[in-house]
Amino acid sequence: MEIKVGTRIMINKLTDSQIKGVETTDRDICVVAGPGSGKTRVLVERFANLVIEHKVPVNEILTLTFTEKAANEMKIRTARLFEQKEMEKERQEIEFAYLSTIHSFCARLLRENAIEAGIDPQFRVMDELETGRLKEQTLEDTLREQTDEKTLDTFLNGIFWKQTDPNKSRLKSFKENLIQLYEKIRNACVPISETANQSDLSQDIVNSYNEAEKLINKIKEIRSGKKLPDKTREKVDYVLDQWATSNLQKNINKLIDIKTPELDSITLALLNKVKCVHSSINLQLSKDVKEACSSLRDELENLIGLLAEDYSTSIKKILRDFLVNFDIACSERKKAESLIDFTDLEVKTIELLENKKYIADEIKRKFKYILVDEFQDISGLQKIIIDLIRSKNNLFIVGDEKQSIYGFRNADVEIFQDIQRNTDPESLISLIENFRSRPQVLDFINHIFNELWPGSQTDRKGNHIDEIAPSMDSTQQLKAGAEFSDKPFPSVEIIVAEGKDKTEARKWESMEIAKRIKEIVEKGEIRITNKRERERNISYRDFAILFRSTTDIKLYEHSLSHLDVPYYVISGRGFFNTTEITDLINLLKVIESPLDEINLAAVLKSPFVGINDDALFWLTDHAHSSNKKKLLCEALDEVGAIKEIEAHSRDRIIQFMKFMNEVQVIKPRTSLWNLISFILRKTEFQSKMLLFSNGKKRYANLLKIVELCKNQEDFKPLTLRNFIEIVEGYKFREIRESEAPVESEEDDVVKLITTHSAKGLEFPVVIIADTDRDNTRPSDYLVYSKNHGISFKILNPLTNEAEVPLSYERINDEIKEKELRESRRLLFVAMTRAQEHLIISGGINKDRAIGDNDKGNWYGYVSSTLGLNPDPEENPEIIKLNDNKRGQNLSQTIEIRHTRIKEENKPPKESKRIKLLTQYKDEIAVCNKIQTPSPSKEIMDTGTNILSTIMHTVEIDNSHYVYSVTEILKFHFCPQLYYFNSILGLQGINKRCWIEPDYVEDENKLNDDEIPGRELGNIVHRVFKKYHLSRLNLPACTYSGRFGQAKDKNVLEEYIKNELSVYGLDTNQKSIELVANWVNSFYNSDVGKEVVSSKLHKGETSFIFNYRHNLIRGQIDLFYFNKKGLLKIIDYKANDIALDEIPEKVKLYQLQMQLYARALETIYEKKVDETILYFLVPNKPVAVDTTEEACKELDSTLDSFFKAHKDGEFKKSSGQKCKWCEYEGIC
Repeated sequence: MEIKVGTRIMINKLTDSQIKGVETTDRDICVVAGPGSGKTRVLVERFANLVIEHKVPVNEILTLTFTEKAANEMKIRTARLFEQKEMEKERQEIEFAYLSTIHSFCARLLRENAIEAGIDPQFRVMDELETGRLKEQTLEDTLREQTDEKTLDTFLNGIFWKQTDPNKSRLKSFKENLIQLYEKIRNACVPISETANQSDLSQDIVNSYNEAEKLINKIKEIRSGKKLPDKTREKVDYVLDQWATSNLQKNINKLIDIKTPELDSITLALLNKVKCVHSSINLQLSKDVKEACSSLRDELENLIGLLAEDYSTSIKKILRDFLVNFDIACSERKKAESLIDFTDLEVKTIELLENKKYIADEIKRKFKYILVDEFQDISGLQKIIIDLIRSKNNLFIVGDEKQSIYGFRNADVEIFQDIQRNTDPESLISLIENFRSRPQVLDFINHIFNELWPGSQTDRKGNHIDEIAPSMDSTQQLKAGAEFSDKPFPSVEIIVAEGKDKTEARKWESMEIAKRIKEIVEKGEIRITNKRERERNISYRDFAILFRSTTDIKLYEHSLSHLDVPYYVISGRGFFNTTEITDLINLLKVIESPLDEINLAAVLKSPFVGINDDALFWLTDHAHSSNKKKLLCEALDEVGAIKEIEAHSRDRIIQFMKFMNEVQVIKPRTSLWNLISFILRKTEFQSKMLLFSNGKKRYANLLKIVELCKNQEDFKPLTLRNFIEIVEGYKFREIRESEAPVESEEDDVVKLITTHSAKGLEFPVVIIADTDRDNTRPSDYLVYSKNHGISFKILNPLTNEAEVPLSYERINDEIKEKELRESRRLLFVAMTRAQEHLIISGGINKDRAIGDNDKGNWYGYVSSTLGLNPDPEENPEIIKLNDNKRGQNLSQTIEIRHTRIKEENKPPKESKRIKLLTQYKDEIAVCNKIQTPSPSKEIMDTGTNILSTIMHTVEIDNSHYVYSVTEILKFHFCPQLYYFNSILGLQGINKRCWIEPDYVEDENKLNDDEIPGRELGNIVHRVFKKYHLSRLNLPACTYSGRFGQAKDKNVLEEYIKNELSVYGLDTNQKSIELVANWVNSFYNSDVGKEVVSSKLHKGETSFIFNYRHNLIRGQIDLFYFNKKGLLKIIDYKANDIALDEIPEKVKLYQLQMQLYARALETIYEKKVDETILYFLVPNKPVAVDTTEEACKELDSTLDSFFKAHKDGEFKKSSGQKCKWCEYEGIC
């Protein structure tokens, strides 16, 4: 996915280090290229230099990149260079040059030598989805052929397989982990037959026992030589007794001397005796003996691990042999269908080059020079390929181990580190000048990572682990290479939000991020100041919010949406878990298996059918309470006999049954993707999605699922059950399929993106969100390393507990340490994406436990290196750092803005208002009757309805709830509509505008350059809010003439253009003039002139006022005190109406205006002198009567509103309006 983040002006002059990288051609070169150091330019210039100066043909240079995007960018830039040099032949040859990803190179090589490689020349490379499906099917077949369910279950018990995921069966989880293990072994380039470590451990066991015995003797000496406290003596005596009675020496000799089939039982018996001694050690001892006992316990743990390792050997062989057979089956299946996966490309290329050395020699002769980008992310297999095709002194590699973040894709950073260590200084080039970021941002990054790039690490056992050593100096600093204009405030911010738990903290954090983005854009706080670019204000498109994990990304989306901040999720997860896809899969499950009651209930409630909860209850009640218990699907056939179900719900069920019958007829006679298309078309499900929030995205996602299904069927014919299983598998394995895009990231939108996806990109403002997230995850059940082979926990049949082999513990220590290092590197990558401004934010759990263990918590890294107080309240708003004492040559003192979101700045919390759908969701899910503790209070005497009808009492705590004006207007319009929407939280069947029943807009009749009515109203309000009155220079002419001053006209146009962009509308001059004329007409009117000349005016003002001990909130468009001190209110209306329609509209809005007047009178303790509805079309102000007599209806409505909450009675208000109400099908 291509992302343009601004047009960069190419620097004509290369640095000395860059020149050395371009011109040195007589030896192998290793370039360590820091972020923003111009490594791509060096690669392009080197390529061009080889062709221009050294006359190397284009097709004799092999260039390998990490992504196709990087390869294409290099081709474009190199072709441009040749074009500038008028080298047309070379420019054309670039398109066919060997400049690609390593996978593309392997595919090209295999196709050119298919016969020698023993593969079909027409092979097809599978994508991740196809590969996963093929492996799953092959594994199913292999298991079926080699074992039965009972034997497999016994084996799972043997490896202590526990199932923790409630969404998957035990067997399904095992299969997924087995495939994961298989891929790890393949990428390690080790034969599967060699993965079960069968080393004789007897000597290790003897050595460990001997060490334990020495410690026992030492403890005995202390026991006899010193006077110990009584309690310590008792504990020591107990340990010595256990050691003596265990007779370990005898059992050790038996284990070594006797090689019989009973060896496992001997090992197990010895293991349990050692555990008994281990468990007898209590370290609450006096200092005299505590150290010896602690050492004894550690040594016994080591001995237990060795014995568990020995005991697991036979089970490892079983697993190894099965993986060998699985590998053979996979290979045969792929060969039969001429398929290859990405790992095959590398493995088969290695086999080709090793087995056919003349091909490897031919490649060496062909390519005079090899250039490899992003070498820090190379895998072991890829390194072997490069070694097989390279010649002496022809390899040029570029990388930066600080930016190695793809360990989960089998990248091995140690390969690049080894090359750095073994490269002589003349062949090692460092690019540390950063041409991307402000010096202040780089100073901050240097300060943080001076602490995080230590020379070495130790594991939890104290074993030394070599840490990364960038360019032989892991604290090497980034240096500023670009010039920026001065900036009056800090370029780094830290935002900290606290909550009672992580979820609440993330909620506050996400809200503060959205607020800060809006603030920066609207106030123009930050500008582009890099002197190579045009100076301008920051806009939404300049922001990128970076995430380590997208688990909680929806929280941040919601907050941005709430504040009308446009955004775009570039890479995320969750396509297969979206509501619309889930609804569709539930329907497909019902079509496949109509007896599935849970999925059928979900479909009945979904927009596919749309019955209410009452109807669902009576269906379930009819099925379960009859003499002969029936299934829910059987009750559907008898819906006509269930009198309690209302007619509209009954009709929907009948239509659904007809539809299901039609589907069953079509199903055997069409392809699956055609069936799904028919379902969506027949039910109008896609069109219904457009009525919901994010409707366009939902609609696009449904198109995408059809396309995915079609692609899968192109691969192989699918049954409905196959497709359901595939989608469910992708859900649980979290296949990263992003949702279908409906906007472009090129638009003026904030980008939400994972740090991994942001690698190689840059953004003016970077926000690193959700930093207070630990980098911890459960250990894998099946693990592998080259040093220790396969390992897993095993079952101790005598204790029914898990035993942990020593190899399992050591492999997990290695994995955790590598993941922690990569976590630090990922933070480095995230920070170095920022050009102008860096914001680090985190939501902190107040009750979090702070320990010494490194859990990869980014906020923990930042706060510890800055010396922040664990309590955010104790930290200053501006943090100043001066690292000159550390020898760092900082451009200036680092200033960091530190913001703590205080409790009083958070929005008021709403009280918990009972929603029965939430309270009884479990009962609803399985269609059971609700069992309530107090049926007399919550449910009518007639029965235990899932959602009782209107005449029931719900106890609601309203003492602290702030009701909105909108809620009161909904209640005034129809109490039952308000009840469904605001109390129960039900989604209406058809979304229509409840406040204006007569307003119907046929958007199909709009011209391309016209603005839809609803968006127009929103835009006008936002323009009035932003366009400050102080800018006006009255008297002004019409828009077609002079508008105040020219700059005022430009400012207004800019405001309107920005707002049109926010709504994705055409920013043509006609649209701009339409809105501008409205604004200008208002301020040229008598009312507008009075506003401008007023003593005080306030726009878009939120309020809360107390009405008889009940709080009411709302927002007034504009109020002001004129020159005579009279208080007036104005509410703009953007309805396109005629003069004769105005009186009817005034009646509709009268209650709203009276509420506004009541609010201001309460707040200012001053009577409102005039309340005006200003209809922008046809430019007509109308005064609304707010006298005491006129407000009697308002008082009556308010009293009824609060009484209904107290009594729980929300009666239906019938009339013509019911025909277009969104709850027509429920009411």
